[in-house]
Amino acid sequence: MKLVSQSSRMREIFSRVAPHYGFLNHLLSLGLDTRWRRYAAGLIEVSPEANMLDIATGTGVLALEIARHTKSKVKVIGLDISEEMLTRARRKVEQAGFTRRISFQNAPAEELPFDDDYFEAVAIGFGIRNLSEPIIGLREIYRVLKPEGRAVILEFSLPPYRILRFIYRLYLTMVVPLVGRLIAQDEAYRYLSQSVLKMPGREEFEAVMNETGFQYARHHNLGLGIGVVHLGEKPLSAA
Repeated sequence: MKLVSQSSRMREIFSRVAPHYGFLNHLLSLGLDTRWRRYAAGLIEVSPEANMLDIATGTGVLALEIARHTKSKVKVIGLDISEEMLTRARRKVEQAGFTRRISFQNAPAEELPFDDDYFEAVAIGFGIRNLSEPIIGLREIYRVLKPEGRAVILEFSLPPYRILRFIYRLYLTMVVPLVGRLIAQDEAYRYLSQSVLKMPGREEFEAVMNETGFQYARHHNLGLGIGVVHLGEKPLSAA
């Protein structure tokens, strides 16, 4: 019951911010999110005819980046809890000419509608911190990955450098909510910026990935640590 309630809240929040979602990611990343997605997509390693999953796809920007970085027969499924987001994603994919390679499904990340061991890679961009139950989401990612498949998790983070971390905290708690009210007249911006503050630290998140079953959990800092990419593989022994 709790999961259903939290999922409903997330669906409501992201449906409300859908028209401004791209702007929100630019705001939180200080304009670096496009470069970060490109970097994350470059870390994906799949066979020429693989199936891939992009969780919390939003307006489909990362799904498009993945399609551009992989072979022409790789299929990408973008999944999101908000149908309003997916409406914009489908339009964007159609305009880019990738409708044969990218499709979308409306479902929560905590209950992925796919068989075990189905995808060669799973990505999630700026979404793991906003899942109703991030640990359940990680378990689902692990479940649907094929053995030796890779999880690529792009997220915002607090910088490891004390002064920069202090400045970024002020930016998240004061500037982002103010701009959100001015641009979108929506307090959801406050929640989304504060969710960055609640994101587990790098080592803590890697420990959770290890506990879930992933091997070789590691990370790459982006933008002086304002962004981070977490990587992990499903071991062959999981077959």
